[in-house]
This record gives sequence, structure tokens and C-alpha cells, in this order.
Amino acid sequence: MNRNPQARLPAPRAKRIATQRELLKALKALLLEASVTDPVGSEQLAHLRRMLPDHCTRLLRLRRSFELFKPYTDDPPDREPPWMSEPPDPAVLEMVRREVPPQVLATAWHDRWVTSATVASTLGISTQAARRIVEQLPYREVPNPHYKQSGPMRLVRLSDVTAWAAQNPALLETWQQRLASRRSARAAALRRAAENLRAVPERIRAATDSPAPLVCFWLALLNRAAKSGHEELYSLKDEALRTLLRSGVPFELRYLRGGDRPRRVWLCDHCRDSADELWMSPLEYIDVVGPCSNCEVEPAQRGYYDLYELRFSFGDIGRFCFHVPRPVGESYLPHPDTLPPEAFGSRAEESEDGWTFGRPLSRVETAAFSVEEIVRELRAALRELQKAQ
Repeated sequence: MNRNPQARLPAPRAKRIATQRELLKALKALLLEASVTDPVGSEQLAHLRRMLPDHCTRLLRLRRSFELFKPYTDDPPDREPPWMSEPPDPAVLEMVRREVPPQVLATAWHDRWVTSATVASTLGISTQAARRIVEQLPYREVPNPHYKQSGPMRLVRLSDVTAWAAQNPALLETWQQRLASRRSARAAALRRAAENLRAVPERIRAATDSPAPLVCFWLALLNRAAKSGHEELYSLKDEALRTLLRSGVPFELRYLRGGDRPRRVWLCDHCRDSADELWMSPLEYIDVVGPCSNCEVEPAQRGYYDLYELRFSFGDIGRFCFHVPRPVGESYLPHPDTLPPEAFGSRAEESEDGWTFGRPLSRVETAAFSVEEIVRELRAALRELQKAQ
């Protein structure tokens, strides 16, 4: 039994595949001459096709190139098939050498299309200076994948950028020094701002004997740390707010309506298939047919997105505002029905973006305090508050 898949192909296709293989083996040999030892797979071949000059790319217009890389080897498309290590046909090698000199091939292999942002990071200059370089070089325009409503994005070859840098060393050095100077000034300003922030706890201690303002200061930072991705800190926030209330710290309470959470449904596989056959959504299926014992139905929750707002004011020291979801706060805060009408507000109208309150840690806060330090100092301030009761 012949296990060679190419032997089962029609003669014209088998001949075409053999010719294309000789072409790729010749490309591999020229790459080795240029000291390029990376494997050649279909992805690398596509990269060459993008980077070679237009008059050279006709050699790489291979028909059904996947037949060269996938069906005849277990390697993935980005790996080099075993037959690539065989010596190429001398006539094909000479023909390819004339069309694509080894140095051109090596440059295309290592070259790539880059944006002005990549030019800036590669040369160590500002984005504005990088755009000035891009305007001087041959470029291609492609749709912007990040901002679809904006104009096309300009790409230049990295080899052209490197050549421009070699031809303009004095100008490049000037731009690099300007960027380094601006970065140094920004870093110094950040350090000064962080040092000023680190002095705030001592100023609070000097202004009052009560530990409550210090608790609120560290709690505000903890809340921002939680919004920076440390969601496990919300439990400590809840503990701190409970301690403040038990200690009798004065506060103003408001209630912001955010709306109900609708009913949620998780159909089992069988009911989901039935709903698809009936062209029904999961909610429609539950209303018309009903759930089985394997389905999960979570009823609507009234006021699920409502928030309690607690405001603590300490005169010249400052004011602090915290928000607690109703499902969390209703265990230790008054029921909304007991609050006066002036205490109510709208979450959509009072938040900056129509929904969210608070913000993550700023660059200054991150430079001044680590999350571990914030947690440690908050716990210490809470112990002081409990002792002062």
C-alpha cells in the first residue's frame, strides 16, 4: 500500500506541488546563505509575501499553498515540513537567486510593517516625532482596527525606519533627549505628588484626636484599590463601614435608585433545544412551556441595582463618600421605606457616566501606597477606632 498522499493526486496537481516545493526549498537555501536559520512554514511564507518588493512577490503566489504544509505532515502550519531540508534543484535555485537576491530575502524576512507608535517605542522618541518620520518614508494605508470611524492608519517598513535613523543621528539624538527630559520631569513630579500624599495621614493625626477621619482616608483608598481589580477587598470595606456606624460616627444617608434586576433563566440542554425548535427565547420558553427540574430560574429582584450613599464630613479635614449595594447594605442600614423623601436620588442622574461611582487608584496613589500597605493601615485605624469607643 502506497502511503504517500501525493501519489494519489492527479498528475497535473502532483507536478504543480512538486514545482512549488522546489521553489520553497530554493528560498530556504537562500535564507541559509543569508544566515537565517528560522523554520519556514505557511505563516512565515505569508510574512515574506507582505514584505518583499512587488516585483519579487510573484514567485510566492503559490496556488493551494496549504497542500504544501498541512496534509503531508503532522506539523502545524507555522512549522517547517520535513521535505524543506532536502537540497533544491540547481536550476530553480539559480532562477530564484536572480529574482530575489539573498540580502533582499533576508531583509524581508526580518522586516515588518509598523505604526508610528511602534516607531516611537523602537527609537525612543515621542509619538509626534515618530509621525514626522512616517511622513517622510514610503508608507501604505490600512483601515484602523482600533478606531473604525477614524481615517486609515499609515504603516512603514521597519527597515526604512532603521535606515532613516542611521542617516539622521543628530536629529534622532535631539528628539531622544527631549523625550528623556520630559519623562524625567514627569517622574520627578510624580515622586513629589506621592510624597505629599504620604504626608496626609500625619496631617490628619495632627488635626484631630479622633481616628474616624483616618479610617475614612484609608477606606477611600481601599475602595479605589478594589475598583483597580482587587475585588476581594470589598468585604473589608463592608467591615470598615459597619465599624464606623457602630462607633457612632455621624454620617448622612441617601438612597440612589438604580432599578430592579430582571428574572434570569438557565435552561438545561434539552429545554434549550426545545426552545430553539420553537423559536423562543429562554424567558419566553419559561413563560409558555415552563422549566423542568434541571433548569434554573432566578426570580426578579426588586431594587437590586439601588445604592446606599454614606457621606462622612470632618470639617477642614475633608469629606468622604461611600456607596453600598442594597443587597449588601440592607442588613445593617435602614430600609428604604423608612427614609424621608429628600434622601432619595437617581443613580443614573448622579453618577458621572450614568451608572458608575468612584474610580480606580490614580498613578499618584499607586506610587504612594501599595495595596498591602493600604489594607494594613486601614486595619490599624479600625483597631484605634474600636479602642476609642
